[in-house]
Amino acid sequence: MTPTILVAEDNDLVRHLLDQLLRSAGYQVLLAADGEELLRLALAARPDLVLTDLEMPLLDGIDAIRRLRADARTTALPLLAMSARDDNAGLALDAGADDFVVKPFAITWLLNLVAEHLRRVHTRQ
Repeated sequence: MTPTILVAEDNDLVRHLLDQLLRSAGYQVLLAADGEELLRLALAARPDLVLTDLEMPLLDGIDAIRRLRADARTTALPLLAMSARDDNAGLALDAGADDFVVKPFAITWLLNLVAEHLRRVHTRQ
């Protein structure tokens, strides 16, 4: 089965880029433009991995990560946080993110990171 990745990013251009990048790598992709939509889609669609920006409207990525970690349905869901500010890494990891991506990112590096986290989930099952 093809893994599904939920991308939460409020910047239309970055969201579109990530959508195209992940689809071209063979993943199914769900898109959210804010933290509230991220939570709704994560609970309804049960993606295999979440890639979320930290600074979004309605609900920021830090609070979304905390809520996903607190919910039994999504507590083990791999969560990768993104930000243009590398000083947000500690906040994201403390909130429960599994990894941190600094924007801009190298495409190959991001795809390898996503694949590695999906492998870890598969190995645990």
